[in-house]
Amino acid sequence: MAHRRCRNDGRRSDADRPPAHRRANRPPPPAPTGLASLAVTPHTSNTPIEFPILSWEKCYAVAADCVDVAADFYGVPRSKLKLLLLGTDTDLFHPAETDAERASRRAVRASLGFLADDTVSAYTGRFTRAMNPCLLAQAIHALNARDPQFKGLFIGDGAEGESIVATPGCKRLPFMRHNTLSEQYRAADIAVWPRRESMSMLDAAASGLPVVVSDKIGDPGCDSLGPWRPTS
Repeated sequence: MAHRRCRNDGRRSDADRPPAHRRANRPPPPAPTGLASLAVTPHTSNTPIEFPILSWEKCYAVAADCVDVAADFYGVPRSKLKLLLLGTDTDLFHPAETDAERASRRAVRASLGFLADDTVSAYTGRFTRAMNPCLLAQAIHALNARDPQFKGLFIGDGAEGESIVATPGCKRLPFMRHNTLSEQYRAADIAVWPRRESMSMLDAAASGLPVVVSDKIGDPGCDSLGPWRPTS
């Protein structure tokens, strides 16, 4: 068997290339179709994207504006669109209703250093400027200075993690699996997302927690707010 000679960069050497007349007679490669064509098709916000939708039976949108986006920008026929709002697993996420669940709530709080009478506000998700969990940490710091019963529980990872850990009254846990968050929600008293919405809001609400969110959700100007940083 002949060995193909390669240059140092891994490409074929000129001696291994077929003659020019053979290369010229080769048919061009087939054009990409379906989803693959999107990778090479220029797209602007004013140009609808053509998806291979003829074989689709139904396209589910999680919000009313998602219906419009799917139809206007992705070319999905409105006859194939169905609005199906997001939900949560209420077998997993629910308030502490049994003696065992109430005992678990007390045990989780004790393991985190929270007392029975503490008011614990929970945040779950990314510790990023866009989500700005440090804004909640700032509020916990101010409340905790007046009443040490106010505490914060932050679950996740990101650039703002160190600032959160350095804030009095705040406890940080790393990201955890979805099916273990239910115990953390039941151990808290309030759930807070200071800037952007999160699907975790549904899980927290199903767990019986009041949910506090920004009244600027959906406002493009919300992202222009600078992140909070601890002050001396």
